[in-house]
Amino acid sequence: MIPIRFALAICLLVPLLTAYPQTTDQSAPTKANTLEYRAILTGKLATFDKELSELAGQGFRLERLLESFTVFYQAAILSRSQPVERSAKYEYKLLAAHRVSTLEKELAGAASEGFEVRGVMSVGKPYIGSEIAVVLERLIGNKSQRFQYRILSSANGKENKVNDNLQKAVSEGYRPIKMIRNIDVGFGAFVGAGGPAFLIILSRDTGNQPVSDDAPEYMVLETTRLSTMEKEVNQAAKAGYRLFLPSMGSVVLMARDKRNSQPRYEYKLYKLKKQTEEKDLLAHSQMGFDYRATISGMGGLTTALELDLQAGANKTAQIYKLVKLPEKEEEKEKFQKEMSEAVASGFRLLDLTGAGDLAVLLVR
Repeated sequence: MIPIRFALAICLLVPLLTAYPQTTDQSAPTKANTLEYRAILTGKLATFDKELSELAGQGFRLERLLESFTVFYQAAILSRSQPVERSAKYEYKLLAAHRVSTLEKELAGAASEGFEVRGVMSVGKPYIGSEIAVVLERLIGNKSQRFQYRILSSANGKENKVNDNLQKAVSEGYRPIKMIRNIDVGFGAFVGAGGPAFLIILSRDTGNQPVSDDAPEYMVLETTRLSTMEKEVNQAAKAGYRLFLPSMGSVVLMARDKRNSQPRYEYKLYKLKKQTEEKDLLAHSQMGFDYRATISGMGGLTTALELDLQAGANKTAQIYKLVKLPEKEEEKEKFQKEMSEAVASGFRLLDLTGAGDLAVLLVR
């Protein structure tokens, strides 16, 4: 059985301040109940790369990646619509590097060939060190470049410098699309010379369009205590910010619309109880707090719950469902059946998370 101590998911639904768009799906619209799902769960990066390519060859597209630091496994969920022959086909490329400078150089080369960022992982190898792995995607037959990328990184406690560099990048037309905490499990972890504490991947359109005056403002918050993080997140929320991108190890990126800084959201960081995750999420939704993201899986699953202060008293509570990822070959058929039945009954894919056992989170 694969351990799940370090599980983390990063998936945000951001209707007001969205991440810069990546890889537009050009397939024909399909009904939700025509989708079928497959899962990847492996302890080797090379195996993950192979399985991702094989499923892509069968018409599946990456839906969610377990964007985390982990020594034990890599995980993803993919889907394809029916009929398969009418669906767009995608191919994938995996970049992995110890140094940010190397990764940024390889990313620029892949982007020039039409590949676009779909996800990021920090993959640890005990006593050897950690690599940042970026999953890239392109529509088969389309090699035209749509985006340019930049990577910002920071050592522990240097979020102020990142904030300055982030604002400069935004002024040049870049937008943050991914953020991840990196933990060095090699020798550097013991002598304090490990890699970056966290990094942010930014992108901008290759069209060199003029920077808009209403570009969002961003703020990085970093702390070692979840209680402190909850306090700081809510302080930022009172200034009009919204939780935009989180990462394991209590690092979050907040964003706000400069044209309207009125407070709209309130947050609660809540550690879900094992075996009662679905009930916990429903109970909080009935109080107005809905799932926003998984903040940490170490020492217990902590989720960020968001209250929309403008939603009103008539807001409908959301119902959540967890479907366990298959760890063995014989469990795959059961997983696929559960996913199909859940989607057919009105659930939609929300996240890939380390809740209880590694699982897909759905909502309706």
